[in-house]
Amino acid sequence: NYSAKSGSVTSKINAYNLSNATIASVSNQTYTGNEIKPTPAVTVPLPSGSTTTLVNGTDFNYSYSNNKNAGTATVTVTGKGNYTGTKSINFTIDKKGNTLSVTAKTFTYNKSAQALVSISNAQGSVYYAVGTELTSSNYSTAGSTTIPTKTNAGSYTVYYYTPGNSNYSAKSGSVTSKINAYN
Repeated sequence: NYSAKSGSVTSKINAYNLSNATIASVSNQTYTGNEIKPTPAVTVPLPSGSTTTLVNGTDFNYSYSNNKNAGTATVTVTGKGNYTGTKSINFTIDKKGNTLSVTAKTFTYNKSAQALVSISNAQGSVYYAVGTELTSSNYSTAGSTTIPTKTNAGSYTVYYYTPGNSNYSAKSGSVTSKINAYN
């Protein structure tokens, strides 16, 4: 009742577009001086309603921008193989805590002016004042970037403040230095 027939058809399976993927959030990172390259999980929905986690290097590749200094950075996933397209998320790089160390000195009076403190690990300019507390609003007018010196015997409270910079937080404090009377 029927004659034979032959032919062909072409079927196509399109690559999955990663613009529909979910990229796990990245917790805040802290400035290190190096590029920060988090690798958040990338998942896509399955027809069953569950999800599957994709494999970096097989299904997609990571790329980054603005990922060295404190501020907002971006991680982008770009599909490969069975996946196409891109999707990006932002993450935050926080300033690093300032490791400035100011150490009080103790001397004996010797008729010469003596530096009241020593410093190490300064990230940016450090301002000093003797007897006047330095804050974010007065450090540049009430302080000086020169380490204070004194000649006469006595106790001296040295206040310090560093405004930090784009990658390090500000830091302030005080130490008490002493020049003992000559015995």
